[in-house]
Amino acid sequence: GDQRILCEDIAHLLGTINYEVVSDVSPRTVRRYLGKPWEG
Repeated sequence: GDQRILCEDIAHLLGTINYEVVSDVSPRTVRRYLGKPWEG
């Protein structure tokens, strides 16, 4: 069909920008850190 959902529309509903919608990393994603921890 011709229907579509734009990431801009989703971002508007979430109160954010489209980049946040397309680049957000899921909490379920396994993260691996290399090197020493940052000591700020």
